[in-house]
Amino acid sequence: MTTNLEPVQTFKILIVGESGVGKSSLMARYVHGIFRTQYTATIGVDFQVAIINIGEYRCRLQIWDTAGQERFRSITNSYYRGADGIIIVYDVTDNASFTHVKVRFPDVQNLCDRNVPKILVGNKDDHNREVNKVVLTNDARQYAEQNNLLFFEISVKDNRNITEVFNEIAKLALKRRLNQSENLQNSIAEIRIEHKPINDNSTKNGCCTI
Repeated sequence: MTTNLEPVQTFKILIVGESGVGKSSLMARYVHGIFRTQYTATIGVDFQVAIINIGEYRCRLQIWDTAGQERFRSITNSYYRGADGIIIVYDVTDNASFTHVKVRFPDVQNLCDRNVPKILVGNKDDHNREVNKVVLTNDARQYAEQNNLLFFEISVKDNRNITEVFNEIAKLALKRRLNQSENLQNSIAEIRIEHKPINDNSTKNGCCTI
């Protein structure tokens, strides 16, 4: 069966944040549609692939779940190179995880292109959030706006806003790539080669003859 989709666009998407905020659960929920009730810390990085269609483009998302522990930072930092999108996760029931985002964000900006799209995500905003929530929505949204980040509150447990987050990061990554491609084509079109004829008359340049 033929389709009108453009060739596959591959994007490298990183999920970052402090250990325990639910990065692995977020990836598992999105890619496999499952919710893990048991928590296992990621060692280094984990990797999954998802394919979605955005308009006429077929997008292959290479999703990297990076370890949050400090001892793995030297390893995970290298994965920012070539990233097309970054999902920054904190736990709405843990104020320290939000503080970690604030402390770590300048490093994230330095480790990758500042134009790489980034989304701030508050996880564990479950149905009982009125009891457990400590990071207020307005505070997180204000921080996101100050740092030019899109903002979502999600619940991996309740499967809320998961697809929306990945659809949005994929759209932003695709838009950035198309803009880069258009700028490159425009730059090539603007190149002009100047051709200057060679003057064989050596005496014309003030050379004296005997």
